[in-house]
Amino acid sequence: MTDSSTQTPAATEPPVTGPKVHRFDSTGDAYDATQWNDEIRDGDVLVVESEGVVGILRSAWPAALTPANGELHKLTAPAGEVDGGRYAASVAAAADVARSLGLTLEDLHDPAAQDEYEPGTRVLVADGSAKTVTGTMRGADGKLWLLVDNGAAHPADRCERVDTSHVDLARSHARRAADALRAGGETGQAAGELGDALRYLAQAAPDVLAELSEAGTRVTVEVHRMAIAPGDILHQHGVRLTVLDTGVSTSDEPQWWATVQGVTDADRRATYRAPWEIGIGVEHAAWDLVTVERIAPTSF
Repeated sequence: MTDSSTQTPAATEPPVTGPKVHRFDSTGDAYDATQWNDEIRDGDVLVVESEGVVGILRSAWPAALTPANGELHKLTAPAGEVDGGRYAASVAAAADVARSLGLTLEDLHDPAAQDEYEPGTRVLVADGSAKTVTGTMRGADGKLWLLVDNGAAHPADRCERVDTSHVDLARSHARRAADALRAGGETGQAAGELGDALRYLAQAAPDVLAELSEAGTRVTVEVHRMAIAPGDILHQHGVRLTVLDTGVSTSDEPQWWATVQGVTDADRRATYRAPWEIGIGVEHAAWDLVTVERIAPTSF
């Protein structure tokens, strides 16, 4: 179907209020009905549950706001902003209906999409690394992009918000697991639990991870390469490397990677002065055993 955002009404109309919801068996039926049924007004919501489509009538143009559109038009500008924001109430009503059906609007049109990523929000980007959102912007196609703390921009639909509600619990688990490691006994499970807690903190609250690193001691353990956590000191290439970040990239073949830097000046002279990356396929990283010095925060 044609892009209805290119069809501009002859004059700016007042904002739509109290849009009605109309349900149809198919998007074809919905389209046809908007052309002759006087009960369907400009700004009303159109729902075709069988096709997973929710949209609105924009002037004479029925447009889908969901990813699926069937026979309806698509908008390339945020529906709540076109025509001077005339359809803001329509978009809000459409979002409510979509949510009740277990559907979502495209980020372009979802009123909550941009609010979800306030500055300071932690997100996982496509390469598996965690970043802090510094702002948002819309591309030329209307899609939402996230600006992050390293100066890059990432499409919001390729990012995953990090749940930061378990920081205190993770800190407690890290301290308990570290105590178990220092006590000896079954170190494998304790090392794994400590690594899980540290990886979560690296994603959700890097400042807390830094605090634990400064306040705690370290224990030397053997782990699989996939289980390396940010903050570990990795023994490799005859040097000690601080692990600054780690993740799994899914852009091509799954690849485990870590950003590292030599601990001492001698370690950096033997490798690289600046942080650098190491990587290996996940099928190998899953069984490759390495030695690390892991942060072991103390309880108090």
